[in-house]
This record gives sequence, structure tokens and C-alpha cells, in this order.
Amino acid sequence: RDANPLIVMATGLGKTTVFCEIILRRLAEDPGDVLILAHRRELLEQASGRVYEQIGKKTSTIDEPWTRVVVSSVQKVGSMLRRKKFLPEFSTIVVDEAHHASASQYKAIFERYSKAWMVGVTATPERQDLEDLPFKEVFKYSLKDGIRDGFLCPLKFKLFEVNRPTEAKLRVQAGDFVLTDLGAILDLANEKIIEVVGREARGKKSIAFFPTVETARHFHESFLALGFRSDFIHGGTPREQRSLAIERYRQGDTEILCNCA
Repeated sequence: RDANPLIVMATGLGKTTVFCEIILRRLAEDPGDVLILAHRRELLEQASGRVYEQIGKKTSTIDEPWTRVVVSSVQKVGSMLRRKKFLPEFSTIVVDEAHHASASQYKAIFERYSKAWMVGVTATPERQDLEDLPFKEVFKYSLKDGIRDGFLCPLKFKLFEVNRPTEAKLRVQAGDFVLTDLGAILDLANEKIIEVVGREARGKKSIAFFPTVETARHFHESFLALGFRSDFIHGGTPREQRSLAIERYRQGDTEILCNCA
């Protein structure tokens, strides 16, 4: 209780379920209210639904009459702080996707709620320097652990070689590949990739991740031309359009969902 714990669990292993159990216990032992912070609407909607299912309590957003559990985007709370809007007090803050918490917007919120007890959850703490995060890792359950214990399906990798065109450059910046260079190489190898993925993905629901928006769009168009029911979303897709695309994928109307965050 002296430190703000960080819970690390691979995708699909129940981070939301775990932090809902923590919220349930906090509500029973602490009279203060709870804030769930996330950076994407889908995460907030998932958290709100799970709180109701698991705890039996309805949530509210930060700009409406407050319940004991409030869900809000980091962007919304940060905006209210900058505009000096009134904010309720919270004794507990849950930070979803906590590897983002070294960003300045999070730090401003943490400073405002410096007396609150915070818990962070993430699948990828290595994406940021943990020294910059206000958390101490207390529990880790990896992808390998989840597969070993039967909670996740075993991963099967199929590798195929794509000759990088001689004119293609692949630079490294800040320890990672430059995304535009990766996108350009994928676009140059589009025909070969489409051939292999088209063969392997036929009859299966698939998600395709790409480094750039333009590359995702190009592959989406190629999948359509191959006869797949493909859809395409990215970080700038309007909220309603994005929700409809995800729902079509969930319902099975879309075979391949191409995306770039």
C-alpha cells in the first residue's frame, strides 16, 4: 500500500477483470471515489461495462453527475485541468495502458491527485522507461505464462521471405525502425505479401497491423481486389465510423480489418 502498484499482464489475460476486483475491494474499505483513466474510448467503454457486470455499479463520466466510479479519458481530465475547471476528489485512480503514463498530460493529473492511491495496468511496460512511471511492478503474468496455463491459444508463426528492394532504405531512430521506411518497404512488397496472406487468411477472421496509415489503406484496397471483405481504420477515423467498423468485424461481416494506430 506504500507504493503505487503496476500489474503487468499480457493481452487477453484479464487486466480489466483484475482492476475491477481491486476497485470492488477499495469501495468496500475506502469512502473515497474511484477514477478510471484511459487514453481511448474503447478502453473506457470496456471498463464501464465490466464494472457494471462485475461490481454491479454504474459508472459516470467526469463531466456528468458523479457516481462512486468515474471513467474518463486522459485528454478530458487534462483539458479540465488546463481550463481550471472544477474536478472531483478521488482516493483511488486506476490507469489503464499505464505504459503511457510518463507523458506530460498524465504527470499533470498525477500531480493534481498526488494524495490518491494509484494502480496501473499494462501489457507492455517495456514501451517506456519504468523509472519515469509512478508505479512499482508488483505482479507479472506473461504471454508465455498464459499459454502454459491454458488461458491463451498457442501462437503459431509462419514466416516467409520478402526480398527488400535495393532502393529501399530502413533507418533506425531512437532504437526503433522509422515507420515511414517500414511502410515503404511493405508497399514495395505488397504483391508478394498479399499473395501469401491471402492464401493463409482465407476463411479466417484476421487483423492486419501496419506502420503507417497509407500502407494500411493500400493493403486494404489490395485485399478488396482479391475478393476479401476488408475494412480499414486508423487513429484518425471518426469515432462513430470506427465503432461501426469494429462492430462489423465482431459480427463477422468483415474478414480482414486493416489498421494503424
